[in-house]
Amino acid sequence: MQRACKNDHFLSEEAVCPLCGGPTSKNWSGILTILDPENSQMAEAMNVTKPGSYALKVR
Repeated sequence: MQRACKNDHFLSEEAVCPLCGGPTSKNWSGILTILDPENSQMAEAMNVTKPGSYALKVR
């Protein structure tokens, strides 16, 4: 089951975010996949700097 980081919204299977070390949650909705964060307006709006899948809302 995928979990979303409460800090940066990165999706992973881990209980701790592999990017920032923050806690993750099973309670999230929406998914956004960023392939090229340097040229993405959505990545800029979400402060994303690394490619990957991100949750839009994390509770």
